[in-house]
Amino acid sequence: MTAEYLDEVDKVIDANHFEPLTEIQVVEHKARLDTLEYVVETLNTLRESYTKELIISGVKDEDMLREKLEKIRAQIENPKE
Repeated sequence: MTAEYLDEVDKVIDANHFEPLTEIQVVEHKARLDTLEYVVETLNTLRESYTKELIISGVKDEDMLREKLEKIRAQIENPKE
């Protein structure tokens, strides 16, 4: 299957599944999309900030983070008395 075919199938499915929007619904959808865009931008900013904090703290990549988390988990599960 080609990407073009799948795009055409999606259009047919969408056209059969959704009713046309009224003008008010178009405005509502636009407001929802704007809100979602704002939320996504906020989450991306948080993710970037947390990533920078990890890098500054010496965590250079996901493998190093995974190792640190495993060590922390092991210390929690088996604390030395």
